[in-house]
Amino acid sequence: MWNAKKILALALVLIILAVTIFVASTFGGASSESELTTLDMTKQFLSEVVGIDMSKYSLPSPPSGYEKLNITAAPYPAISEIANKETYGPSFDFVSSEGSLHGLTFFRYGHLAAVNLYDQNRLYYESPAIGVKDQASSILQRYQVFFTKIYHADASFLTPMQNILKTVNELSVTNTTYDGINFQVSVNQGRTRIQWIYTDDNITAELKRVELNFEENFFTSLSDTWSLYKISPMSGISIDAALEIAREAAQNVELHVTNEGVEQTFNVPDLSNATYEYRFSMTPYQTGSPPSNSFREPATLYPYWQFTFYFNKCVGRYSAVEVGLWGDTKDISSARGYQTPIWPNIQTPKPDSDQ
Repeated sequence: MWNAKKILALALVLIILAVTIFVASTFGGASSESELTTLDMTKQFLSEVVGIDMSKYSLPSPPSGYEKLNITAAPYPAISEIANKETYGPSFDFVSSEGSLHGLTFFRYGHLAAVNLYDQNRLYYESPAIGVKDQASSILQRYQVFFTKIYHADASFLTPMQNILKTVNELSVTNTTYDGINFQVSVNQGRTRIQWIYTDDNITAELKRVELNFEENFFTSLSDTWSLYKISPMSGISIDAALEIAREAAQNVELHVTNEGVEQTFNVPDLSNATYEYRFSMTPYQTGSPPSNSFREPATLYPYWQFTFYFNKCVGRYSAVEVGLWGDTKDISSARGYQTPIWPNIQTPKPDSDQ
């Protein structure tokens, strides 16, 4: 006869067993996914997003450069990881009885940032009779599922892009902004390029985007840096404020000119009314970025200004001063003379007009 103690003990054993099975089934997949190599992810992308039947293809000579991914740290790993693994993009050459499949992949911060296909026979996936718009819509939907599955992350950023695509009857040359997304379509000689670019308060972050490319109705590439980059929460300064800070820094630059082995130091000519050019961008702080005196988060885009102030006459071989300025902190990242292969006292060509 079973007494109450035996029944209770059996119940506890069954509960422990059930919990163990649940944990194994729940986290076992995540563990195996953490063992994914870049080749594994490439094959999954080609199968689940592009729609290629990868069972028909083999890889006779596995390329070097494919390594294990640390996707648990994605998309914003520690700075040390970013420094060690910024970008790598091994190529692949799959073969089948129907033809070859050649392409190139790019990984950034543990994410598959871009896939480019260069196959010539194009027998590997959906019928080319399917229009570019419908293909683009299907690819975005499948990529959303793929993104959530692989990275265990929110992929809702792709939903408004799909909604924008639904409002278009046919893909023609377009450049329109919808609620923080700049939607661009270009069509040239059978090539269609579709871009969704982050924009806010008339500031466009070119590096934060999703892009699809097609050639003669065939998919050729997808890139996603939207999911990689955050936008700096700090507001940037206006063009007028940036101009004055940059002009002051440029005015204080010293120019060192060597003539017949003797170095001379010159002040920069008066820049009060100097012709200038400028460029604004949302720039990530990473290896090779302009220096900054302020703390920077990895995989984050910050406002950055670049100014060039031109002289009326060259000073030695200097024809201008270039200044780099972080727009959120007003830090000067660089201020230096710009040298040209022009002999002294030759009038320096100016830009057509101030920008």
